Amino acid sequence: MDFITNLPPSLRSGRVYNTILIIIDRYFKMVHFIPTTKDVNAIILTNLIFDEVIKYYNISKPIVSDKRSIFIFQ
Repeated sequence: MDFITNLPPSLRSGRVYNTILIIIDRYFKMVHFIPTTKDVNAIILTNLIFDEVIKYYNISKPIVSDKRSIFIFQ
């Protein structure tokens, strides 16, 4: 899980996005690119992950992030 930030603004579904959240699923060998904004917090990030990734699968045990230990599943 990582972010690509400081992108030029883009319009999608009436909202402006400037960041892409990248989630790499090592089990299914897939990559999810989710548009978002730079000022995302932990609650919004959790909602993005559940709405865009976990609803298609089940919750996975390990979530690897280089952004601190916001999420710890055990």
